[in-house]
This record gives sequence, C-alpha cells and structure tokens, in this order.
Amino acid sequence: MVSGADRPHHEANALTLDPGQSGELVWTFTHRDALDFACTLPGHYEAGMKGRFVIG
Repeated sequence: MVSGADRPHHEANALTLDPGQSGELVWTFTHRDALDFACTLPGHYEAGMKGRFVIG
C-alpha cells in the first residue's frame, strides 16, 4: 500500500482522516486472534502510528 499512500483509502476496512478528525471502523471477529495495524502514509509508521489488537 505504500506505493499508493498518497491516495485516500476508499475501502470498507481503511480510513483516511485529516489531522484532528476522527473516524470509526467496525469489525466483528469470531475467534481469538491478534491483529497488527499501521498507517501507510509516508513516515507515519516510522513515527509510531502502528499497534496490535488482541481479540479475546
């Protein structure tokens, strides 16, 4: 996705927000798992915009 990071996301599982905005994604999980997430805009991952959800 980095190659297209200059374009806003237009998918059900991604958001592109301006500074100060908020948004919401709703996912339903059926089993325990872990999910890594990250911002794909240039420099954002390196600045710490990443994390892990633990579903349990």
